[in-house]
Amino acid sequence: MSKKYKAVIFDLDGTLLDTAQDLASSVNYVLEKYGFSTRSVEDIIAFTGNGIKALLHRAMESALDDKLCDSMIKDFKAHYLTHADVHTTPYEGIYELLDALLEKGYTLAVVSNKVHEASQRLCNKFFEGYFATVVGDMPNVAKKPADGTIRLALDKLGCTMDEIIYIGDSEVDFYTHQNTGMDLVLGTWGFRDENYLRSLGATRLAARPADVLKFIE
Repeated sequence: MSKKYKAVIFDLDGTLLDTAQDLASSVNYVLEKYGFSTRSVEDIIAFTGNGIKALLHRAMESALDDKLCDSMIKDFKAHYLTHADVHTTPYEGIYELLDALLEKGYTLAVVSNKVHEASQRLCNKFFEGYFATVVGDMPNVAKKPADGTIRLALDKLGCTMDEIIYIGDSEVDFYTHQNTGMDLVLGTWGFRDENYLRSLGATRLAARPADVLKFIE
């Protein structure tokens, strides 16, 4: 019997990698540089998911004018690109899941709202040889929960929306699933807990990476 899916696409932060400490360090570097109060790692985790612009707005609890925001984003990117892997590490069981999927013949990819260059750098360091394509946040491509980066990945993979399943961890991933119709599994080992994900209406939940397999096979 043929497999239902041809490819498995993963989110990055909170799904494959625990990036919380390094994200918080770079956000707080920028906040402190511009005279704003720093935030806890727990705050930063709660603010993640919609890209760096939204993260900074949430961290400051106020709207930023475009000029200031652009300057802060530039400084964040410069700092994060050289500090993205200080504390970051794959979650326990991730390598075993990826190895199992490759052994079963699935093509693997990443679609993240993390800056594209940082997404590629982290995947090159921690997951060299695992992913056929890595798509991060880039200019002129609508990021999750819109379908722009998902469809870009599909083009690169040569797949249709019904030939993939997406593995994420957050409300952004859930809303992306709603907007695209692609199948979804949400892991509860990352940045959002089971009760919160269930409150969104999510039903396919995995407590650990190995549990993802039962939703794919």
